[in-house]
Amino acid sequence: VKNHSYGSDGYDFAHTDIRLALQRTARDGVIHVFSAGNARDTKGEDASKEPVHAVSDVIVVAALGSDGKYANYSSYGASVFVTAPSNRSDYTGLGITTTDRTGDNYGYNRYSALINPKGDKDDVFPDTSYASLFGGTSSSAPLVSGIMALGKEANPEMDVRMAKHALVKTSEVVDPDDDSDSSFGGWRTNEAGNRFNPNYGFGNINAGAFVQKVRSVAYITEQTTVTKSAAFSTAIPDGSAAGVDKTITLTAAEANQPLEGVEVGMKITHTRIGDLTAKIKSPSGMESRLVYSNAHLTSDQRDTTSVTNFSASFLSNAFWGENGTGDWTLNLADIDDRVTGTAETGTGTWLGYDVTFMMGQMVLLTPGIMTQSVDINAQSLTILNSGTTYVIPAGRTFRVRNNVLMDGGSLVVNGQITEAPGAYGNRFGLYSGTLSGTG
Repeated sequence: VKNHSYGSDGYDFAHTDIRLALQRTARDGVIHVFSAGNARDTKGEDASKEPVHAVSDVIVVAALGSDGKYANYSSYGASVFVTAPSNRSDYTGLGITTTDRTGDNYGYNRYSALINPKGDKDDVFPDTSYASLFGGTSSSAPLVSGIMALGKEANPEMDVRMAKHALVKTSEVVDPDDDSDSSFGGWRTNEAGNRFNPNYGFGNINAGAFVQKVRSVAYITEQTTVTKSAAFSTAIPDGSAAGVDKTITLTAAEANQPLEGVEVGMKITHTRIGDLTAKIKSPSGMESRLVYSNAHLTSDQRDTTSVTNFSASFLSNAFWGENGTGDWTLNLADIDDRVTGTAETGTGTWLGYDVTFMMGQMVLLTPGIMTQSVDINAQSLTILNSGTTYVIPAGRTFRVRNNVLMDGGSLVVNGQITEAPGAYGNRFGLYSGTLSGTG
């Protein structure tokens, strides 16, 4: 598990080598946890503007204050996946108590003008080996990283996709009446029954429920993807909330599993990139704002950067579990409604898109006999429940990319269990339980 407590202050250029490193290490089992950022009310407040947050192989974490609402600095966006407790920068609630440098006059706790001028004047926690005012998404992210480590201990086969599936099902709705502008309409329930809010992702993390869930996972199917691309040259109306729509169609054959993330790349030329808002709507009617304009911010915080042939990437988690079959609507709008022709208005052209739909499914262990009815392509197979017997019937194949792990229960192989093509170093671990069958 790797924690990344840093961010940017707005749009940044994606570094292909970083993106590839995140993807490749995630495929090898590394779980990357990123802080969403502490940029609310600045031009970088939408976490989706950070390119690494648009990589589906990472977990982006927002911050929750002790008052049960998003921290006053916490960045938001469609790329946020989960929330964890932290502080507020105005100190109107509790901070996070954590270890500090041992002894007086060495760490954040305690301040001394002569001996420890970098100490925190406001920290009065009595034991100076601890600091009590830690905060920011640089605090909430490592909390999630620690819980990811617990998940790895509970199920060594857990990777980022298993972790995400478990977080969707175990994170808890907070601030249920949130109707802030950044929430994009508050908590929305998608077609699969999963609730999402850009301020919180799928909600506040529940460590106990998360660990129990990953222990009950039988397998995560191999991810399938479909990419839809188009190149064009369409003017973006200035100061028009309606913007420009493009329709993308997924067939039933293409949408062959429930959705996970949706990655959206856009190519844009515009004289004021901060004026733009992008949204995507699924066939179910569920809508997600991919990135939000700076038009509501004070003039000194608006992003007035002019871009030419600029490629921006975004990720939405809001459609997790939905069936993607049907027509999708991708929208791009310049919503800054100041008078056209003034120095504070922008003009631009939408030049194309690449939309990748990522799909996969979590299957949980159930007590009793689980009999496989179709061929399965999965990342791994784990049986950690003594009350489960998993049966692969004759004529059926279970193909794994990684490992098979048994620590309880029974596996009956009358068909075939095999490595995925190109897999390397697969392991069959039988720590307890029984393996039998004629296959």
